[in-house]
Amino acid sequence: GPVNDVRFAGEGGAVVVTGGYDQTCRVWDCRSTDPRPVQVLTGFRDAVTCVADASGRDACAITAGSADGSVRRYDVRNGGVTVDRFAASDGNAAAVADMALGVGGEVY
Repeated sequence: GPVNDVRFAGEGGAVVVTGGYDQTCRVWDCRSTDPRPVQVLTGFRDAVTCVADASGRDACAITAGSADGSVRRYDVRNGGVTVDRFAASDGNAAAVADMALGVGGEVY
């Protein structure tokens, strides 16, 4: 399906991370000849709007934001995930349209 965001990650940009309308974040190995993603990260209830990797901080972490108001941080090494939810002043979910990671991995 349509892709909303793409980031090169990993050592030397050997990995591509995508976020799309299909409510998934996909991880692709640029060195592989296999056209399938090496991982599909799920759990979103709406489109994935932005992705970031933690290159230089934690090479095994991928962070993704969604229109469902969540930011998920995946540890691709052990399969762990942490979720932060953002809400508007009226209490409804606030879509995450873009984000940046701070030096310590904080989401802005």
